[in-house]
Amino acid sequence: MDPGLPSSSALRGRMADARLKNMLTTAAFFGEKLLCCPGAGDADVFALAQVYQQQGQPKRALLAIARAGNSKTPNAFRLLAGQCLAETKEYDRCLELLGETDQPSEGWDEGTIDTAAAICLLRGKVYDMQQNRAKAAEWYQEAVARDPRCYEAFERLVDGHMLSAGEQAKLMKRMKFAPQDLWMHALYQSRINQYDFSVENPMEVPAAPGVSVAARTAAAEVLEKSLDGMTALAEVH
Repeated sequence: MDPGLPSSSALRGRMADARLKNMLTTAAFFGEKLLCCPGAGDADVFALAQVYQQQGQPKRALLAIARAGNSKTPNAFRLLAGQCLAETKEYDRCLELLGETDQPSEGWDEGTIDTAAAICLLRGKVYDMQQNRAKAAEWYQEAVARDPRCYEAFERLVDGHMLSAGEQAKLMKRMKFAPQDLWMHALYQSRINQYDFSVENPMEVPAAPGVSVAARTAAAEVLEKSLDGMTALAEVH
């Protein structure tokens, strides 16, 4: 480190702290300086581009993304670049960038949402903007089938009345919920059953092989306390 210059780790820390405090202009200031120092990497480029996007500067974010090398997280960069293009209403460029196929997601686990599913969601939103409801519905379904935790895709399908009752039932079968997401399965099912008055208890947590009564009870308690759960139940009745 040269005398009189902060280390890259110090600049990275200042940027992160400014973001945490919602001081985006300050975060962008230190993030841009960080990229001028030895030791900066693609993760720093990504963080700065995110800050620019959060500031409402998608074109500047795209310029930052262009500085990335051969990233180990190409899906994340593709998603962010696509979001920026969508914000600037460059829909055809956005779809061209996203393409029709996705690479396996990087670092996807129980605590994250599949980036490939997020890309499918973005495709759907762009087609929605272009008034192509059929293609939008196709990609929303693909998003939530890839990862049921991609809630926005499910919400757009249901709130937009984009599927028939039969298509909704097929979608529920396509979604693979983790055992710890029983509450989510029940909430989704309640939204699907919102206008089906033949369903006696739309908020019932479904039984599943290997799932204990205690697990089902815990999931039901989440729904009882959740505003989404209470709203869904009120809409059903």
